[in-house]
Amino acid sequence: TPPGASVTLDGAQVAGVTPLEISLDPESEHTLALTLAGHLPEEVKIAAGGTPEAVEVELKALPPPGQLSVVSRYPVDVLWRGRTLARGSASPQVRLDSGRQVVTLVAPSVFLRRDFQVTVPAGGRTAIDAPSVGEINIQARPDNCEVLIGGTSAGFLPILDRQVVVGKHTVTLKWPDGVTRDYPVEVTAGRPTYVTGKKE
Repeated sequence: TPPGASVTLDGAQVAGVTPLEISLDPESEHTLALTLAGHLPEEVKIAAGGTPEAVEVELKALPPPGQLSVVSRYPVDVLWRGRTLARGSASPQVRLDSGRQVVTLVAPSVFLRRDFQVTVPAGGRTAIDAPSVGEINIQARPDNCEVLIGGTSAGFLPILDRQVVVGKHTVTLKWPDGVTRDYPVEVTAGRPTYVTGKKE
């Protein structure tokens, strides 16, 4: 209940939809899995030697989705379960399944890629704040090196007053001959962060 559910028997798809009849080996244990769009899936175990004449299952309706608002001062992508729900939007709003969810905010312009856990109320709204930004200044000796922040290229020196999301980052200096140096930094809002590197 309701009718029209798809059924798998021991992992193999059964032809048709419920209500239907299935032949079982009564000497073996079996697993029935039922799925129906808009409803929570259910699984039924049938013990060996205890095959019933009828199996009645009630599939509960999925709770309605909710809405997530991302408050940001810069464009962000919103990723969820491998899908992009919003791309390059400032303060996007997206629909999500209700319950506890993990979304990823991505903003290459400020070197952001971070997971956020949110609880989405059924039919309701919730919000998260994208991290604020600070400034980073980078110099090195010699200065003919490429700069990467968190593995993403920031270009070549000099790097002056570049906006980066607050938090911990790894600044990598990469010289043409392959020499690299890593510098862990913590960017804070309202105060510039300085990195001075050297090859030797």
